Amino acid sequence: MPQKRFSFFQIETVLFWLLIGLMLFPIWSNTYFLTGDGPCHLYNSKVLLDFITGTDVDFYSEYYVLNRNTEPNWFSHLSLAFLLTFLTDRMAEKVFLTVYVLLFGLLIRGIIRLINKQNTFLILLGLPFIFHHMFQMGFFNYSYGFAFCFLGIWFWLKCHQYMTWPRLMVFAFINLLTYFTHPIGFLLSGLMIGSMAMGKLVVPLLGGSDAKNATRSDTLRSFGNIILGFLPGILLMMEYLMRKGLHPKPNPDSAKYLYHELIELTSLINLHENEKYAAMALSILFGTLVLTALIGKIRNRIWSMYDGLFGAFLLMVLLYFIQPGALAGAGILSKRLQFIPYLVVFLWLAHIPYNHQQKRVTTVVGISIIIMFSVLRIPIHRFASDAVEEYVSANTVIPSRSTVLPLSFSHNGKTPAGDRISQKVWLFMHAFDYSGTDKPLVLFGNYEANTGYFPIIWKTDKNPYTYLSKGGGLEHQPPGVGIMNYESSTKSRIDYVVTWCLDEQFMEHPNTLELLKELTANYELIFTSKHQLTRVYRRLASE
Repeated sequence: MPQKRFSFFQIETVLFWLLIGLMLFPIWSNTYFLTGDGPCHLYNSKVLLDFITGTDVDFYSEYYVLNRNTEPNWFSHLSLAFLLTFLTDRMAEKVFLTVYVLLFGLLIRGIIRLINKQNTFLILLGLPFIFHHMFQMGFFNYSYGFAFCFLGIWFWLKCHQYMTWPRLMVFAFINLLTYFTHPIGFLLSGLMIGSMAMGKLVVPLLGGSDAKNATRSDTLRSFGNIILGFLPGILLMMEYLMRKGLHPKPNPDSAKYLYHELIELTSLINLHENEKYAAMALSILFGTLVLTALIGKIRNRIWSMYDGLFGAFLLMVLLYFIQPGALAGAGILSKRLQFIPYLVVFLWLAHIPYNHQQKRVTTVVGISIIIMFSVLRIPIHRFASDAVEEYVSANTVIPSRSTVLPLSFSHNGKTPAGDRISQKVWLFMHAFDYSGTDKPLVLFGNYEANTGYFPIIWKTDKNPYTYLSKGGGLEHQPPGVGIMNYESSTKSRIDYVVTWCLDEQFMEHPNTLELLKELTANYELIFTSKHQLTRVYRRLASE
C-alpha cells in the first residue's frame, strides 16, 4: 500500500495555525497583555459604556463630556464597549486583541490564495507585521485599520469581476468601516485596489487593439465601482480635514536616518534590543525576494494586473521619505509609514512564481524569524503583566467614584530587582488606567480625553493637561504636576495620588521635590505594594 504524502499546502496550513497560536500565547497566558495606550483605550471604553447605559453619569459628567463629532478613530472604543457588556475587562481586551491577530493573519493568507494558491508559504513574511511597533504602543485603531484594509482588498479581488449592486454595497460598508477605524488603512486600501485596477487597465493595452476594445468597458465599470465603494469614506474624510485642518509639521529626521530605519525595519523592534536581528533578517529576505522577482520580470516580460502593486510600493517609499513630522493631528509618521511599503510589496510578491528551493528557504527563514521575535518578547510580556498586577494593586484601597492622579516615574517599567522591563516601547505610561475598568474612577492621566479624537473629552474647566501639568507635564520623566494649582483653579479635589517606581533615580529632580512637598503637606501614605514599586497617597480632609 503506497504511503500517503502530505502536500506543501497541508504543511503550510499546520505551520500557519501553530505560529498563530505562538503569537496568541502571550495574550492568553498572562493576566495582562500590556501595550502603551491599551489600558487607556479600555478605560475610556468603560466610561463610554457607562455614559451609554446611564451608569454613574452624575460622577463622570463633572469631568467628561461625549465627543459629538464623527471621528475616524472610534472602532476600538465601540468594540471594547460592546465586549464589556458581557465580558470582564481583561477578557474583553484579550478577545479584542485575538480577533485582530486572527483577522490580520487570515486575511493576508486569504489574499495570497486568491492571487496565487501556490504561494501560501509567503504568509510567513506577513505574520511578523501583526505585532508592529505602533501596535505595541497601543495604537489599536491604526492596527485594526490594516486588518480591514486587507478585508477590503480580499473582497475586491474575490468580487471585482462580478460586482453586483449588493456586493458593491458590502464593499462600500467595508471601506466605511475601515475609515472609521483609521484613515491610513482606508487610504492604503484605496491605493492598493486602485493600483491593481490600473494594472488591469494597462496590461491588456500592451497586447494590441483587440485587447483594448475587449477590456475598455470592463475597466471603466471597474473604476466606477471602486469610486462608488470609496465615496462615502472620501466625503467623510473631506469633512474631517476641513474641520481639523492638515497642520503639517516639518520632519526633523534626515533622509539618511529614514533610509537606515527603513532598511533595518525598526518598526518591528518593540520590546528588546535584540529584536533588531530578526527585523534585519526579515528585511534582507524581502530584499532578496523582490530583487529576484524584478530580475525575472525584466527577463521574461510577463506582466499582470498585480504589477500595479509595485507602482504603489514605489509611491509609498517616496511618501515615506517626503512625509511631514505630523499631519492632521497624527504624529510619529515615520514609524506609522515605515513598514507599509513592505506590506504593499508583500502582496506584489504573492503573484510571482517560485521554485521549490526558494519556497523551502523562505519557509525555514520565515519560521526562524517569527520564533526569534517570540522568544525575545514572551518573557518581557510576562514581566510586564506581573508588574501591572503590582501597579494596579493600589486599587484595593481606592474606593469607587474617586478621582485619581497616577504618576509614572518609569514608563519602561521595572522589575522588583530594579531592571528595566521594556527596552523600547513605553509600556507603563498609562498602565494604571486598568484600575478604572472595573469601577468608576476619574483618572487624571487620561490623555485621550485631551486629544479630541476619541469618544470621551475633558471638560474645558476640568482639564488636567491645562491646570495640572507643569515642568514638562504629566507624561514627562519625571512627571511635572501642580496639585494644589489644579484644585484651586478647578474647585475639584484629587482624592488619591498613585506613584509608580518613584525611587532614587529622580529623587533630586525639581519636579519630584515639588511633588513630595505637596504630598507631605496635603496627603497621607496609605498603601505600599509588595515590592514597594507602587505607593498610594490619600487626600487629607480639608480644615
